[in-house]
Amino acid sequence: KATFPGVWTNSACGHPAPGEPLAGAVCRRVADELGLAVGDLRLVLPRFSYRAEQDGVVELELCPVLVGRVAGTAPEPRPDPAEVEAAEWLPWEEFAADVLAGRRRVSTWCREQVVELDALGPSPDQWPDADPADLPAALRH
Repeated sequence: KATFPGVWTNSACGHPAPGEPLAGAVCRRVADELGLAVGDLRLVLPRFSYRAEQDGVVELELCPVLVGRVAGTAPEPRPDPAEVEAAEWLPWEEFAADVLAGRRRVSTWCREQVVELDALGPSPDQWPDADPADLPAALRH
């Protein structure tokens, strides 16, 4: 990847197309980047934003976080090599503990997301749904 190569990060990133609902954009990006179908999407961090810089590239993003489930039983990711160098399944608790303890190097924004998600509780199934009214105005459809 041209920007921020070779770092572990969240499952998928992207931007909605004009008029595309946020959930539709999430499904499209996960399919494009990882070759997986997702559903049962829930908004959990509507106001997440970050600033990251590497090798002269600066990102300043409004980046709401959603969680969901992958369709099918134990599907294997089929990553797009232009977007993803490697993929692996990890239990959330293990991933979060490794990131918070500094045992797993991740992107700046992923670390910040893990900190905020950890504050919601230990299990994604128990995280409260966020109010869509808290999304940036451009994402409220």
